[in-house]
Amino acid sequence: MNKLTIAVAGISAAFLASCSGDSRFPDFEKTETGIYYQNHKEGDQASVIKEGDVLFISQVMYTEGDSLLFDSRKMDKSQGPYAVQIGKPMYPGDMFDALKMMHVGDSSTFCLKVSDMWGKGYKQPIPPFLDSASYLKYSIRIDSVYSKEKVEKLQSEQKAQQQEMMKKYQAMEDSLLSSYISANKITAKPTQSGLIYIEKKKGKGALVQPGDSVTVAYKGMFTDGTVFDSSEGNPEPFTFPAGKQVVIAAWDETLMKMNVGTKALIICPSNIGYGPYGYGSIAPFTPLVFEMELIGIKSAK
Repeated sequence: MNKLTIAVAGISAAFLASCSGDSRFPDFEKTETGIYYQNHKEGDQASVIKEGDVLFISQVMYTEGDSLLFDSRKMDKSQGPYAVQIGKPMYPGDMFDALKMMHVGDSSTFCLKVSDMWGKGYKQPIPPFLDSASYLKYSIRIDSVYSKEKVEKLQSEQKAQQQEMMKKYQAMEDSLLSSYISANKITAKPTQSGLIYIEKKKGKGALVQPGDSVTVAYKGMFTDGTVFDSSEGNPEPFTFPAGKQVVIAAWDETLMKMNVGTKALIICPSNIGYGPYGYGSIAPFTPLVFEMELIGIKSAK
């Protein structure tokens, strides 16, 4: 990244001030906005980095004293390449301004002032392990760039694919529910929410009230019988406040029907489960089955 070609990237020549020999970073140049930079390898000088572009980069971050803080090359590759989308500068001379000085294939090192980054940029207290008067050093290589237009096109395509997939899951839900109910000869009627509650063992004492602290043993299954979660083997019992939306709506509704010792099987459609987005291994619009036992109640009163 030759500084003589930076004007091609839309940066005014007046933006640069030749500060070779600066006592703090003697081998670096310095911009008028306070970015120290050193170029190691030039890439495609005709490429231009713009706001909205996504850069696929390698980045190593050090303290001014060269203590390693982050190395993108050591990240889990299964998560995909390390990427940064160029946004509006948070202040003159921030990281976005630094990255816009680069081109595809460039390798450079930038030094950015800690007090500016946290005070003007993040607007957060400076971490105690950093000196407010010091700089952070970033060694960066730009491997490739997706333009803002390409990013928007990909996002639009991904959104369309996601919507199509969600339609398929939604269409399957009624079939999964009706097949499970038929195969297990279930005759219990659903409540207004769609919950099917089947009491297997009657408990004793007062029913759970909203706000009570309850302890529950449970097993969560898909309609094909596959177990996706269970309290069995957990070192600590599962205890939480009932009726406070800490758990899915199906559980809160179920608990209001239980007292200590009650065992029940519940079938819950996705609208009172994990909804149109799912959770973890639970796909969108997935009906679920739970075996639940209320072990204890601690009254909120």
